[in-house]
Amino acid sequence: MTEPERDATGLATAEGADEAPSAPAAVFDITVYLRRWRWPLGFGVVALLLVIRNFSGLATSPPGLYIDESSIGYNAWAVAHHGVDEHGVGYPLFFEAFGEFKNPVYIYLLAPLTRLFALTPAVERLPAAILGMVTCLAIAGTAWRLSRSRPITIVALIMAAFTPWLTQESRVGFEVIAMVAVIAVALFCLSGASPGRPGHYVLVGFFFGLAIFAYSTARFEVAPLILILAVCYGVHRLDHGDWWIAIIPVAIAYAIFFQWSGQHPGALTARFDIISIDADHPTVGVLVQRFADNYVQHLGFPFLLTHGDSNLRHNTGFGGMLQVTSLPLIALGAVACVRRWREPFPVFVLAGAFLGPIPSALTTDGIPHALRSVDMLPFIAVIAIYGLIWLGELVTPRVLRGALLGVGVLMVLEGGAYTWDLFHAYPARSAGWFDTGVESAISNAYSQLGPTGHMAVSDTFEQPYIQVLFALTPDPPTSPSTGGMVDPGISSAPALQALRVSIVNGRVDQANLTTGDIAVLSPTDPAPAHSVVMATEYAAPSGSDPPTPTVDVYRITAP
Repeated sequence: MTEPERDATGLATAEGADEAPSAPAAVFDITVYLRRWRWPLGFGVVALLLVIRNFSGLATSPPGLYIDESSIGYNAWAVAHHGVDEHGVGYPLFFEAFGEFKNPVYIYLLAPLTRLFALTPAVERLPAAILGMVTCLAIAGTAWRLSRSRPITIVALIMAAFTPWLTQESRVGFEVIAMVAVIAVALFCLSGASPGRPGHYVLVGFFFGLAIFAYSTARFEVAPLILILAVCYGVHRLDHGDWWIAIIPVAIAYAIFFQWSGQHPGALTARFDIISIDADHPTVGVLVQRFADNYVQHLGFPFLLTHGDSNLRHNTGFGGMLQVTSLPLIALGAVACVRRWREPFPVFVLAGAFLGPIPSALTTDGIPHALRSVDMLPFIAVIAIYGLIWLGELVTPRVLRGALLGVGVLMVLEGGAYTWDLFHAYPARSAGWFDTGVESAISNAYSQLGPTGHMAVSDTFEQPYIQVLFALTPDPPTSPSTGGMVDPGISSAPALQALRVSIVNGRVDQANLTTGDIAVLSPTDPAPAHSVVMATEYAAPSGSDPPTPTVDVYRITAP
């Protein structure tokens, strides 16, 4: 009898290695069946749990919507139904919002969903849930390509599925998850690149080029990544002669980007100019010190393992951005990548991880910032995979099986505690970080507005105009607004007027409200004179504390 084929870790990979001697035909042995199908069942269970977790409670954990999500959602709806954005610009490359421009990849992925389903918080976040699963599959696929080991691949899938950083980005409808997904897919394609197979490099270039339009930090990140790729695959690896093909799609993407930027000078850098570490024109020494301090914080244990980003839109507040269980694998993998310095892919991955925090380190607010540094997450995941592979080279197959089982169990336990907190404690903890109840209050109140009534929405809420547009989906303008950075209040005025809705100063501007009108106000706003409370929106209760009111809705009565 021949020995089954084994991978570099010593674990059997041939199908025959999983099969026990067949039982007599007349006897059904469940153990034989389970042994034969244990890997498909294992991957299927993990994948099913990932789908359930990602699709569950999208509207409630986190609660409500943040204004960025409302902006993305309404613009996706507008372009899907009318072919224009909120300002009347037809099929724009970048979408103008309040003082900035939104990136197009997430919006155009969301647009067809708004044709199939009504625009709701859950639908707005649906692409994030899907892109999170794509990222997990890309990481698991990379693990399989590098190891050809099913145990290592399933541990890599579990690690990705339970990484807090990726989980959070998969539940909030921001653009950034699109960048994470396309970078992960680019790494998957690059892991399979080999001499004489130029198609892989075409895909690598395509996805890195797509990242430029997925999230703002990729504009800074992709160019140096391609330079590093050229060094790793070109200068020292002449047998990878097709590597240069990856440059072509990236060059095309940058050409499109710079052409648009030239036609809209300052549009894509306005916010960065405000939050840059160079905004106050410091000396070179101060500039270097700021950058170094910011950079180190993104690689420190408090950010990665214990505390995470203090912004509860970017982190749940339960631990750090990565699982503690993954730390030994990442450390082992970093050493393994250094040991493989003659191989292009591990060197490229290691360099990409250290390059990741640079865009965030160039800014001043919210440091360490999980969104601006999340581009290093796919690279960190691949480094951990190299740690698993090297572990298989250091120990016997028997010891490795036990180690992988232990790691997988610890990851599931740690991830289970995180998931429990995500659905039970995080909604209450994060209510103040989202516009909890605003969208639903506007929608419900408007449905009770009389045929001649008027609805006032308080400007105490952040950018309330976009909450109104998201909740009520009025038709956008039929022609573009003029000027540069358009005042959203002015550009949305016709739509609000058609709805008989106005944005008012919730504290002082209530004199024009008449009998039958409705006011949607913050709990900090005073109640209008001659009014009754129609409804109150609450944040989820926290423990024994009573629910916290987030929105009050009043109807004006006769004096």
